[in-house]
Amino acid sequence: MKCRKCGNEIEEKDEYCGNCGAKVKTNKTIKLKFNYLVAIIAVIVISIIIGIIVLIYNENVKISNKYLTDNFKQNGFSQYDDVNVEVLDVENINYQNFNKIVFAKITITENGTSLSNAGLLLVNKKENKVEGITVNTNLFYILNGVAKNDTDKTEEVTKLSAKYVQMLGADIFQEIGTADFENLINEYSKIIGLKKCREYIKAENKKINTNLDATLLFEKDSPMIKYIAFYETTLKYNANYPIDERTFKYFSNDYYSHKNTINTLEYLYGPAYTTVNEYAVYKLEGNDSVEDLEKSKVGSYSTLEEAKETLNVEE
Repeated sequence: MKCRKCGNEIEEKDEYCGNCGAKVKTNKTIKLKFNYLVAIIAVIVISIIIGIIVLIYNENVKISNKYLTDNFKQNGFSQYDDVNVEVLDVENINYQNFNKIVFAKITITENGTSLSNAGLLLVNKKENKVEGITVNTNLFYILNGVAKNDTDKTEEVTKLSAKYVQMLGADIFQEIGTADFENLINEYSKIIGLKKCREYIKAENKKINTNLDATLLFEKDSPMIKYIAFYETTLKYNANYPIDERTFKYFSNDYYSHKNTINTLEYLYGPAYTTVNEYAVYKLEGNDSVEDLEKSKVGSYSTLEEAKETLNVEE
């Protein structure tokens, strides 16, 4: 064999070239280096395979009804007679230390009475961690409606929920009045249908407020409630009376001294008060539910159509 540096003939057993002194690279040295390289590549490949296996496990771990039910019973729901969680759909996410979002129906039984509500849950089964997502009341009504009446939409709803959790965080579901929340609730309405979203909100509000005689007014092309209109019957003082309302009330209260005065006024000018039927419209602050609404009157209208046209809203 020849020296790689100077070309001088050398023996295979030589460690250095007798002519230039260069170190001789034997087949043994090359083989050792090759084996070392193969070992490194093998370690890298095995690490990748293990990572893929872990990822596949985390992606496909099953979230069962029993797992969630047991978790609920162990964490704050043990005081009820019975708790049952039904998984409607599961989607993969990567949010904080959670890897699943679950759309579920939770049924609680107490003293023979059962109550079912829908909810969104964040889950990390490996760490045995389950956390509910707090949602706005009307969004809660929409999810309830889907869980009870539109089970064919649960997959799309869960996918959309997962998208917004990963993109904007779980708090977005209760950030009423923000552009992001409006985008979210409008995206839900595209899946479920605007008409159905409004029906679910109105039905749940009516169920909770059984004596409520009011009309919910929505933003145009949106399930966002903007106003609530109450049909009211009120008494209005006759503006043509020759005395102001305060003086008239004084005469009315001082019955014995001013009875003739009141009679004369009513004879000449008719009743002091007239009955008026109108729609009193209040703004729903923060788009919250009817039971929590802070009444902020925006006006009174003779008809509901007048109110809708003036305020640019829909039923």
